[in-house]
Amino acid sequence: MCFHDRLKKLILLEGKISVFEQKLGFSFRSLSGAIEAKRGIGSDRLELIFAAYPNWSPTWLFTGKGDMYLDTIITNDYTVLDSIEPRLKAIEKVLGITNTFGVEG
Repeated sequence: MCFHDRLKKLILLEGKISVFEQKLGFSFRSLSGAIEAKRGIGSDRLELIFAAYPNWSPTWLFTGKGDMYLDTIITNDYTVLDSIEPRLKAIEKVLGITNTFGVEG
């Protein structure tokens, strides 16, 4: 899988490419066209993408190494848990235990 394939995969996990382009203020089909043709994507656009999606891993996007997301857990319904407390509670729930990690609530 190349850079363009990885970028497309991340975008499709968020929804439609056209909606993604619109959300970031890109011209219609400018990003999707670059992905399809495997053309270069400017650093200005990459900065906008990473600013809008800070949990996306640049290392994974550029090299394919590591996880797709930075410091997050993706649940079965693709919900991103952004802080440590919900992660610990989710682990406790899966394991069928309570308050093992000292998280209140």
